[in-house]
Amino acid sequence: AAGGGEGGNNNMQFSYGTAGFRTKGDLLASTVFRCGALAAVRSHVTGRATGMVITASHNPEPDNGVKLVDSNGGMLPLAWEHHAEALANADGPEAMRAVLEALLAGGDSNEGGGEGHHHASATSTSSPSSHGA
Repeated sequence: AAGGGEGGNNNMQFSYGTAGFRTKGDLLASTVFRCGALAAVRSHVTGRATGMVITASHNPEPDNGVKLVDSNGGMLPLAWEHHAEALANADGPEAMRAVLEALLAGGDSNEGGGEGHHHASATSTSSPSSHGA
């Protein structure tokens, strides 16, 4: 599903699932940017690396996806999936800022380790539009 803030598609909502966010590649740039911001904030808050993967996975050719990966290579914890949805569906810069500032203020100090973030991507025809984000 597409999400708020995607170039006027405010009536569409993103839902984060096992495969992260998936939609038409040309609608994903804002969400890729937002996931990058969330990965950076999560790395800062937890003190551990958070990965971000741009992938076409098993989607049809024009589709693409973006997902966040825990420092151990596993799925993003459920609580952070909800944060990802809130950020992806935030209506504009001020709402995005509010989500990120709340995460920075609240923290998630139960997690620790080495700080950093990582990025990987697929080579589908819709991937280049997502890389620009």
